[in-house]
Amino acid sequence: MSDQVGKSIISQAYIGLTLSLIIMCILCFLSQTFIFSIINGVISGKLTSLFLLCYWRGKGGSFFIIALICPLIAIVITSLPNFTALFQLISAYFVGTSSLLMLYGFSDKK
Repeated sequence: MSDQVGKSIISQAYIGLTLSLIIMCILCFLSQTFIFSIINGVISGKLTSLFLLCYWRGKGGSFFIIALICPLIAIVITSLPNFTALFQLISAYFVGTSSLLMLYGFSDKK
């Protein structure tokens, strides 16, 4: 069951990447850019995707729990002076998550 869910999410990852990039670009042009928030968001998103891929490949349920904790850790360790920094962190998280899932989808088809 989780493998089917994973394949469904992977097949739609390009939509998430496109929307997240658009939102993040708008945020960066209209407000102050918080590079540390963006870097932490992308790293956290990629780690979440990596752990979810391990879970979907049947490596154990602990990877699912770790994947759920990754965004929380990113929010805790990132200095967020205002709401814009949080919004940039969340957008970057989805960019990281969807980009890794999209790359995995491309490599899995070949």
